[in-house]
Amino acid sequence: MRPTPLRAAAVLAALAALAPQLPAQALAVRAPHSPAQAARDSARVLGSARSAQAAFERLRFRHPPWTNHAVTPDRCDEHIGRFCLWHDDEDEEDWTPPPEPEQVKQGRDVLIARLAEAAAQYPGEEWVAGQGVRYLVEGGRADEAATAARECRSGWWCGALEGYALHAAGKTLEADSAVTAALAGMPDRERGEWTDLEPLLSDGDWKAFRRLREQSPDAEERFWWLADPFWAFPGNDLRTEHLSRNVADRLQDRAFATEGLAWGDDLREILLRFGQPIGWERIRPDHPLLAQGRASVVTHYAPDSKNFVPPVRFLQDPVEIDAGEWSLDDEESRAAYLPAYAEAIDALEHQVALFHRGDSALVVAGFALDADSIPPGSTTDAALVLATGHRPEPLIA
Repeated sequence: MRPTPLRAAAVLAALAALAPQLPAQALAVRAPHSPAQAARDSARVLGSARSAQAAFERLRFRHPPWTNHAVTPDRCDEHIGRFCLWHDDEDEEDWTPPPEPEQVKQGRDVLIARLAEAAAQYPGEEWVAGQGVRYLVEGGRADEAATAARECRSGWWCGALEGYALHAAGKTLEADSAVTAALAGMPDRERGEWTDLEPLLSDGDWKAFRRLREQSPDAEERFWWLADPFWAFPGNDLRTEHLSRNVADRLQDRAFATEGLAWGDDLREILLRFGQPIGWERIRPDHPLLAQGRASVVTHYAPDSKNFVPPVRFLQDPVEIDAGEWSLDDEESRAAYLPAYAEAIDALEHQVALFHRGDSALVVAGFALDADSIPPGSTTDAALVLATGHRPEPLIA
């Protein structure tokens, strides 16, 4: 027979009556926390997690390599809000971030453990869940990040975090599915911001796209179809990258930034257009007195990134795109991206021939690689991808 549950007050009264017969530790039983106490506990745990995140970013800021102010250009190729952007000169193109210091790695691991403890206590706290996924991905633990995202209890935000982690793990098709489901569940206003193409297009192209969208409801689908870096790979890598950048933007909400700056619309625009930084350098002050303040920072983005964003005029009739008309190497491109699975991307000299066979056709493609283009003994995988439109699955040969 199952005992009838008693109210907490009745249990405490019974314990008080039996106090002389009970060991002291039995009197430690307490009534459940009140809602107010639970809210205070949650705020305390969240405050501790935010303090840990800020402490880690301050630690990271102390470890980027130094650079001299003289090596930074005396020009701005583009101003975005508070920031000056410039394209690398030839002697800067090979900049790569140095190995991450052990102190930073250890500090991140400590932070991840703190965030995991907080997430276990409050799985519905979206800030904690987001930061946990963020730093797991950053630490090269994308699969763990995807698992953590599945365990969170913050509605559509968890699906967006899972897509973010899966994209980082190179699982583009699964990431596409996760972020698409998240988009369906998020509020209309947020969905509109995440799917907005304006940050990726020049003013002229944005106006042209809006006009095209009024005439063709599938204009956005056609845009992403053309922007997909490789049709031979399942999923749309650039679309999941764009939505992952939106996740990264939301992760900055009430978070301490590496540069120590308040997050704003200018940093959001830079993130959506160029992705997340690959590293930082601190500028060594010209004068000792300037060293008393916080050092300025140069932020680096992925070199060799390409312009996959199609000009809007191509959306109207993609068949009319002439060879060489769309260059991926536009140094002044509005947006840029380099897939994580590619060290570099370049155009391949080739020839294509089409032979009609009644109601079908034979397509033949040929290309030649320079002798020094791949390491000795290596093999090359190649694919000929055909598509009749942006909706059907492409034919890969």
